[in-house]
Amino acid sequence: MARKSRKRPNIDLLIKPSRDTVGYIRLSVRNTDPTGSIENQKLIIEEWGRQHQTPIMHYYIDNGFSGTRFDRPVFQQMIQDILADKIECIVVTFPG
Repeated sequence: MARKSRKRPNIDLLIKPSRDTVGYIRLSVRNTDPTGSIENQKLIIEEWGRQHQTPIMHYYIDNGFSGTRFDRPVFQQMIQDILADKIECIVVTFPG
């Protein structure tokens, strides 16, 4: 009977590949503050990515939806992508 190899497994195969880091942006229909615009939120998220050497691969943007509800269409798509294990990190901004 042949003896089985007792070599250690290839460690590189055990490391889970990195998935996307994404940004989530929401802008309410009631927002009148220009500093909270979609463009400004995106700039803040991009700067965070540069500071942490983490490229933001995709943005989920809900424009004109209240933050008090979770039935926002793009938010729901992001949840589905999380459940499908497509997202590693979500970067958001908070009103200051």
